[in-house]
Amino acid sequence: MKRLSFIVALLVIVTGAFAQSGAMQTNTSESRYYGNIFGKMTNDNYGRLYIGYNPINADWEEEGESDWEDMYPMNHGLTLGYMHASNIVKSLPFYVEYGANFAWAFGKYDDKETYNELSWKMENKLNIFSINVPVNLAFRFSFAYNGFSVTPYLGLNFRVNVAGTTKQSLISKYKDGDATYTSTQIVKYKLFSSDETNLEDEDAWDIDKSGNETTREATTGMGDYAFKRFQVGFNVGVAASYKRLHFGIGYVADFNNLVKYDDDDDFECKLGVPTISLGITF
Repeated sequence: MKRLSFIVALLVIVTGAFAQSGAMQTNTSESRYYGNIFGKMTNDNYGRLYIGYNPINADWEEEGESDWEDMYPMNHGLTLGYMHASNIVKSLPFYVEYGANFAWAFGKYDDKETYNELSWKMENKLNIFSINVPVNLAFRFSFAYNGFSVTPYLGLNFRVNVAGTTKQSLISKYKDGDATYTSTQIVKYKLFSSDETNLEDEDAWDIDKSGNETTREATTGMGDYAFKRFQVGFNVGVAASYKRLHFGIGYVADFNNLVKYDDDDDFECKLGVPTISLGITF
């Protein structure tokens, strides 16, 4: 919540600064007037193609340092998307923006320890693939004399999670004289599947033995702990462009949980997703 408040405050400052700068210009090139407050701006429709980086904030309900954060590390994201803006008030540069983007969330956690002849390493890797549909209201401060514009926006974001997995690996090594024995266990969890495999059943595992190395692999769904496929969130940000070059910052705060299991109060998580984007405007 602190991060969201900071971003909203930053948007207010940046937008105000650019609006004041535009109002002070006196160039008389052809453009539509909206009075002395805003200076010279256009109300043309526009589109935006962009890529973005997302330093994801996964807010787990568990107090303190959560074990769930280690098991399901959602740290980073990449986004590729398109937005279109249609003017809805002919006398003002006021728009509705709508579009879609493909998002990849990923993360990694590892830990290791050594005790005498025994050492082990744990590694968790997460990947989630989603489609987002943002719908925003935007006001575009667009100054025709220098090709620069700044567009604050707010709206809603609709996310559909298409697929996701976590691969959890445990590698242990034991030294006995000159010999080293290695045991690897890998479990791949399908995060959005409620189908569950009984991992206590030996038939659930693919086992490969080669010399002193043994590898066991299995795949299962999450059962009652399956992640939720659909989230709605509040969307706020600002986009700036110079001629065709776009730069933007934004934040999506989800209203509903990505993770929730009623019988386990700690297994509950909402996402906050900042976005830093670059692209082209046309």
